[in-house]
Amino acid sequence: MKDEEEAKKRLARQLTVRPFPPPLPKSPARTLGDQASLLKALSETGRPSARVLSEQARIDALNKLLRSEERGKGMEKVKRRVFYSFHFDNDVMRVQQIRSIGAIEDNAPVAKNEWETIKKKGEAAVKKWIDDNMQYRKCVIVLVGEETAKRPYVQYEIRKAWEDGKGLFGIYIHNIKCPRNGKCNKGPNPFDEFTFSDGDRKGSRLSTAVKCYNPKADDAYNDIKQSLEDWVDEAIENRKK
Repeated sequence: MKDEEEAKKRLARQLTVRPFPPPLPKSPARTLGDQASLLKALSETGRPSARVLSEQARIDALNKLLRSEERGKGMEKVKRRVFYSFHFDNDVMRVQQIRSIGAIEDNAPVAKNEWETIKKKGEAAVKKWIDDNMQYRKCVIVLVGEETAKRPYVQYEIRKAWEDGKGLFGIYIHNIKCPRNGKCNKGPNPFDEFTFSDGDRKGSRLSTAVKCYNPKADDAYNDIKQSLEDWVDEAIENRKK
């Protein structure tokens, strides 16, 4: 009887709630075959010892852990707010395909007649529209077609993005098929149009500091889709350095 009481006390001590444990590994295994490593993680982080839990209790603990992690990931997943800079007349249909990826929150698309109305009001009106729409964006993405680099408002958007400290990078979209005229020729790098006038980079082109990605020719859309979020995050982080 005394031995039984001692055993119960030892079990109670093992199941005592401990202070909040350090976080578990970011990507615990999801398959039954990997339960051993998860149980080891439970044990190492101060959770109830796996040895004193029944088989069903261990499964319940694993499921709870996985659900908790998934909720945490959902809370951390916040879409980056970006501004797309591009040559409207040539590339709007290609740009629309990039918008459809939906991985990030971009500036609202503008209809052709609305854009023409803005342009008719003059340069100041166009720049005000750009300033207003770029204001709360963390990153500017230049979608580069055949003639993008020479477009005056694209150049204005690049300069403003850099001077405002926003993330900035380019993506060549000549291999994205336009429904009207298919693919186009690869245009020049728009960041080559700017040169640093002072500081450590004096005399260097902006392209030495800003990346312009060239997706796979045979699968440009999916290449962009898979990489877009990482490119945005990297561009934002680079401006913090």
